[in-house]
Amino acid sequence: MAGQVLHDRGMKVEGVLRLLDRDERRERTCVAEKIFSLRFCFCLPVDRKEFFKEFIKCPLTLQRLLCLWRLGSRGSLCSQCPGVPKGPTGIRPPIEPCRCSGDESASVLNHSIGTLDRRRNGLSSPRNKQSGKDEQFPKLQWSEEFHGREVAPKAAYGQEMHMNRVIVMLSLWLVGACSRSALLVSVSVVPDSGPSLLRLTGLPPGIVFASYDNERLPLRPDGLNYRVQIPARPPGQYLLVVDNFEAEINVVSGRLRVHVLDVGQGDATLIETPGGQRILVDSGAPEAALGLRAALARYNVDSLDLAVATHMDADHIGGFSGLVAGADEQLETFDDFKVDSWLDSGDAESCTSQVCAAYRTVAVGRRQIEASDDFDRLGGFVLRTLARGGEVFGAGTIPASDDHPASTSDDNARSVVLSLEFNGFRMLLMGDLTGGGLGSPDMEGLLAPSLDRVNVLRTGHHGSRTSSSGPFVAATSPQVSLLSYGEDNPHCHPVGEVVERLGNVGWVYGTNPSQQAGCPNWEWPARGSDDCGDITIESARGSQFSVRCAGREVTF
Repeated sequence: MAGQVLHDRGMKVEGVLRLLDRDERRERTCVAEKIFSLRFCFCLPVDRKEFFKEFIKCPLTLQRLLCLWRLGSRGSLCSQCPGVPKGPTGIRPPIEPCRCSGDESASVLNHSIGTLDRRRNGLSSPRNKQSGKDEQFPKLQWSEEFHGREVAPKAAYGQEMHMNRVIVMLSLWLVGACSRSALLVSVSVVPDSGPSLLRLTGLPPGIVFASYDNERLPLRPDGLNYRVQIPARPPGQYLLVVDNFEAEINVVSGRLRVHVLDVGQGDATLIETPGGQRILVDSGAPEAALGLRAALARYNVDSLDLAVATHMDADHIGGFSGLVAGADEQLETFDDFKVDSWLDSGDAESCTSQVCAAYRTVAVGRRQIEASDDFDRLGGFVLRTLARGGEVFGAGTIPASDDHPASTSDDNARSVVLSLEFNGFRMLLMGDLTGGGLGSPDMEGLLAPSLDRVNVLRTGHHGSRTSSSGPFVAATSPQVSLLSYGEDNPHCHPVGEVVERLGNVGWVYGTNPSQQAGCPNWEWPARGSDDCGDITIESARGSQFSVRCAGREVTF
């Protein structure tokens, strides 16, 4: 459209530039239309060569040179571009850089053309009828009282009729130059609890920076896309701008909650991220499915963003099939429980048990978890994979010896280990990872050198002697340890010496009574409690967290 206007109406644009050249100071100024009801300014650079040189460049350059804004109490149609001067009133358009609404601008254009037609007969002709000479264009002056009123130069100038249509047509094209396209972001709602990492798609190559709430941020290339980490902000709406694209980011109040669910002799952990995602790690035994559905309902969870199976033991994956099937225990019916994605240790295909077969049926689209898997990092939340399939990422595997099997051939040693981080808070979810006890591979020893102290330890293998070795507990020194086990279970879990070891460095909580029938007697540590039922960890910012057990809460 712009090229057509320049070709057909070039002399009229020339008239605009001729008027601008009369400004002896050669500063930027505005040519205001005499159409009072339209009330906007069309801003151009004073220098004619500069204008034509920049006009043929991309709209991003035009944004820096050309601007359309509406005057009056209703505010801006398209806000200022850098370099537009203040008027005599000292008022500058309020927002930078240019933004305007295409729908609104089209309405303004239609109104303005109608106004031009109605006022055609009232405008002066290009030449003065009495003198026969060209009209002298007086320098435009601003009205001192324009806010909420009409704005007009104090003296009319000639050739307005010929220029006004060109100005309006160019204005419509410039609205397109000032308007930004929608920016495609991975999420548009983020929590206020910490920084969030966003993925940006559909952008041209070579972009280096983004702007968020007027703060300049570096972009990181990610294949054909980009990533940007936006800082924490209070709840509200903020603008993310990249090149000629923009997205509105809605910041909401968010916090981290981790629920160790009481599913009897088994493991199930529900993670509610600050960004509102729901992640279930393991599901307990098959008989726990009914209790698992009830537990999720207590926390208002009716679907999952992600399910993770740490390994193929029945007391960890058995509840998934019953959970997905719903109360009628039939798949593909109205009450099926929705799970968006599945990750596991990679052993589902080789496992031959009926429980594994049921898991394969419901875990549609499952795949092996990898160290490179990058979960959405919103509000300071990060979930990392440290080990799976008998391998500690970055440290390798343990070969077989006379004392133990290879780590890759031991079911528990093949457990997925997850690290949950939240603004300095750190929690480990160990699955059934072994630590050298009872002739098992010492996977904990392989993992420990890469770990610092953790705030919360979701202990491995229900507090059995295979896990939570002395060196590993000393290396991680957990403030709080959480154990999941069944009442009167035949394995005598948890073992007194393991619980005592954990109690020497911090607080210890368990889901059920610790004294099992037919098992040795021992006392629970003074710091903490057994028989909690569900155990909940909650943190708003990561610097502090609380533990709830049987209605009692302790803050750390």
